[in-house]
Amino acid sequence: MPDERRRKLTIKIDQEFAELLVPLMAYEYKQLEDNIIAEGCRDPLVVWNGTLLDGHNRKEICDRHNIPFKTVSVDLKDKDEAKNWIITNQLGRRNLDPKEFTRLVGMKKKIMGLPHGEQKKNSSKFQNCLTIEEIANQHGVAKATVSEAENFVDNLDKIKEVSPESVKEVMSDRKIKKKDIKRIAEKAEQGEDAVKEEIGRIKEEKSKLKQAIEDKGDYKPNFPITKVHKMRLEQFDYPTSEKDIINCLYERRGIGYLIKMRNAINNTIRRSKNES
Repeated sequence: MPDERRRKLTIKIDQEFAELLVPLMAYEYKQLEDNIIAEGCRDPLVVWNGTLLDGHNRKEICDRHNIPFKTVSVDLKDKDEAKNWIITNQLGRRNLDPKEFTRLVGMKKKIMGLPHGEQKKNSSKFQNCLTIEEIANQHGVAKATVSEAENFVDNLDKIKEVSPESVKEVMSDRKIKKKDIKRIAEKAEQGEDAVKEEIGRIKEEKSKLKQAIEDKGDYKPNFPITKVHKMRLEQFDYPTSEKDIINCLYERRGIGYLIKMRNAINNTIRRSKNES
């Protein structure tokens, strides 16, 4: 049963646990704060051995406004199980950013995954480990996606070694996509300045593309926007303005998807000509 707690209660904050959490957007935090001030802290904070697992934002808000909150304890074997609990809980969030989803799945593979080359049946030591297939089934993804997620985390770690603040930047910036992380990580061996310069280059490239979409200036995408416009109007339920269509596709799927669309459109046009 949850226990009533006041702000005087000492709850430990573990930095490793905190780093697993998906940060709230500014508007999400403001909405949470407004709700707690108006209605109190309705959901109990989750703790393990006196250490906070879930409710970091709620605790910070309650402490600042002197608002009481409840806690509930969970029984876990060790720190790895506690990390897995946090990751699984975070993966249950709605509207999770694709980069955060990938990061969490990759972290789960690193923490709970069966070591490469090992099998559960060979040793009791690995009985609590999860195979790639088990992790994939738990979160509705392909086994290849789990492996890619593990590589994604490795690339984030490379960036973090030379520039921890850059990890926060690339994870929070919606313009930087998952595939860009590998490109940035490749610069880590050259040091912090090289990492930051690569981030700047990626942002500049995407800003130029967006500007070209908006005003059709000197920088041109390498595919005909008019064909994207025409075929999207005929086949898909997207905004009707040419600029809106490109913006929508770019924001949701990135430049790689636009290039795929160009190829698909050209193939459709080619087939139509052959049939006529």
